[in-house]
Parts: sequence; structure tokens; C-alpha cells
Amino acid sequence: MQLRSDQNIVREGAVSERETIRPDNGPPFVKAMLRVEHEDSLPVIWWDAGRAPKLGARVRVKGTVRTFNGATEIHVRETEVKRTAPPDDPRAALAGYFLGCVEAEAASSLRLRSHNHVELAKGASPFHGDIIVPNDETTRRWFQQREMEIGETLTAGWPLVVGTDPYGTSGQTTACPLLVTDVRATRKDRGWRCKRRGNTVEINSLALELLGADRRERDALVKAIEDTPQVEEATAPSKRADAMLQSLRDGGIEGLNDLNPENLTPMSNRMGIQNTGVIMAATPGTHIRSLIGDLDELVNTPELLTTGPAAVLFSEAAPAAVPPPEPH
Repeated sequence: MQLRSDQNIVREGAVSERETIRPDNGPPFVKAMLRVEHEDSLPVIWWDAGRAPKLGARVRVKGTVRTFNGATEIHVRETEVKRTAPPDDPRAALAGYFLGCVEAEAASSLRLRSHNHVELAKGASPFHGDIIVPNDETTRRWFQQREMEIGETLTAGWPLVVGTDPYGTSGQTTACPLLVTDVRATRKDRGWRCKRRGNTVEINSLALELLGADRRERDALVKAIEDTPQVEEATAPSKRADAMLQSLRDGGIEGLNDLNPENLTPMSNRMGIQNTGVIMAATPGTHIRSLIGDLDELVNTPELLTTGPAAVLFSEAAPAAVPPPEPH
């Protein structure tokens, strides 16, 4: 079929030759080939790298045909990933619903919102020295409000990552810290101070998505960090943070070389990695990669739910007989 520039098109096929492209100016995007039955493979572009499907996934895309360097390509607006399980399988549908809920909750916990954070724009990063809390009226009111919020956890993070929100509306940007640690706030004179609760340094998976990593790439980066001896052996948070950043560099994450952990800078509107820190109010339970992985496995292999209580729920097994209680 001959494609015309500016033509709206819908195609279904398998993703191949997937490549994440990180230009010097601008956010990363994904370029791939879509293998369509009875047609030639089509070049496709996902400008929102965080929403691009993984290699080998079968997808249905809606987009617009554009011409670049004399060749036509599809610029994708909407993507529907076809699961390997039958679409009418109620077990896969239920697991997919829970998966969506968990992913949305995890992603929302550590992203910056208008009133859930304080910017750290001078001094050292939260991992490399004392945390210098701004002593202005807005910051003092923010910390006072935290005393009234039950169930919140204060988290400090650095560096800041700005990118296209993979869970927001099309083109919406958001920001979140790449590395995080829990902190404790106490009153000091007429202001506040924060201290780390321990030497723990964690990776924020949402930041990796903002940098263009899909789920498989994100999990591979996290596993590489966990398997790095320098990370495991580091006792000081500064050394642990440095080792984690080096592991990300080795994994292909760009933009980390210009960071200066000893001299933070204010946040800007620039996309990508910024040398800015934050203190955030987050809800607990954000490190749920294992749960997401388990649910994703159940979506794609719902036959795992044919035993145990799930089998009873889906009427594939009879419930255990329960004798009636003795009347009183």
C-alpha cells in the first residue's frame, strides 16, 4: 500500500529493530520497524519514549504518516499492546486491571507536584553533605503542614529528571528525582532542618522512564545496579550514590557527567537531568517492582491462576466443602 504524507493510519504488527535515540537537544524517542502481515515493514516513531512498547511486542498503532529525508514513517499517537493471553480471558483481564492500578500508584508517589516538594538549589546533594533547607516563609509553612499529614514519608532526592509523563496526558511534562533516601525533619530555631534516616540510597524507576527506558530496559538497569559490587560494598551514602550513577552511565544513560554533587543549582524548564535536589512528601510502599513483575507475568500467562484460591474465584475448581455450623 502506498503511504501518503499527512495520512492518518492504523496498523497492527510486531515491533522489531527497536532503538532508543537520545538527541543532544530534546527528550529521547524510540524508532522501530513494524512488521505487518502481507505488507512491507513500516518505520514507526514514538516521540514519547516512555510509552514505546518493548521489542517483539505485538501492537496496534494509530498515527500520522510523515516524510523525513525522502522516506515515509509513522508518527504514533496511540498504542495498544496486544497481550499474549487471549483478550477475552477473564483472569488476564483482572490481572491487567490490578497491574494498571499498581503502576499508576507507583508512578504517582515520587513525581513532583505543585505542593508536595521543596527545592534544594544550593549546597551539596542529600547524599554528599548536609541538607541545606531554604529558610523562607513558604518552606516553613510546607514543613509545618507535614506535621499534620499522617502516613506521609519525607524523601530527599537528587538529581532531578524532567521528561514527558508516561502516565499523563499527551505531551505533559513532569519531574522526579533519580536517587532517593528517606529523611527526618526537625525544627531548628525559626526554620527547619532535614537529616537522612540512614545510609540507604534507592533508584526511582519513574525517573528511568522519563529518560526513555521501557520496562525491560528499566528492570535491566535496576538489576545492574543491584549486582554492582561497588554499590553493594559502599557504606557511605555518597559512595553508594556515586557507584549507582556510574552503573547508569555504563548502562547507556547520558547526561550524568555534568552533575556536581557539591554545588546544587536551581531547577529549570530544560528536559533531561538537572543538578537540583528536592525534599518530597511521599506515601509509603513505592518500591513495588516485584509486585509489578508478578502481575505482568499473570497477564501474559493466566494459566498460572488455574490453581489455588484463584481457581475457585474463576469457577475452575470447586471450593472445599465446609460443614454447616451446629445450631445454637
